[in-house]
Amino acid sequence: MIGMKFSTLKKGFFDTALVKRHLDAASRAIYSRFGAFVRRAAKSSLRMGRRKKWNEMRADEKRDWSIWNRKSLKAGRTKPPFPRMPSVPRKPPRLRMTPASQNPLRKLIFFAYDPPSQSVVIGPLGWKGHGAELLEYGGRGPKGEVAERPFMRPAFAKELPGLPAMWRDSISR
Repeated sequence: MIGMKFSTLKKGFFDTALVKRHLDAASRAIYSRFGAFVRRAAKSSLRMGRRKKWNEMRADEKRDWSIWNRKSLKAGRTKPPFPRMPSVPRKPPRLRMTPASQNPLRKLIFFAYDPPSQSVVIGPLGWKGHGAELLEYGGRGPKGEVAERPFMRPAFAKELPGLPAMWRDSISR
């Protein structure tokens, strides 16, 4: 999905007339169901990281938290939460800032039919300038090297064994 625009992606949603014309009902249902399963598995792998303890925080995090805490107390608000633990390399990324249900990466995972390859394409779309590709495969980012933290490939691998059963039940005589 990297490099696709939302308007292009929207044309490949499984309820559009173009997709309905190109696919028979069984194929459309199977591709749509498989795409939904993989999307759900990928979204559920993106969870909030646990909160750091004081002794786990770096010096700059302690300083920033102390400033934030002073401002909060002065304004009559409660103490701010401690920062969250990042994910470890080769595990799905952990969400750090927003609640898991409202995280932009989770909200932008879509699936759509791809006519040239006659398949379903599943993945995040337009997330912070291709940050999802950097998370998935690792590489050099704006702040240096980033270790891979795949979430789409494991979701696909998890759901792939169920695909033959979906096709088997769709064929009628």
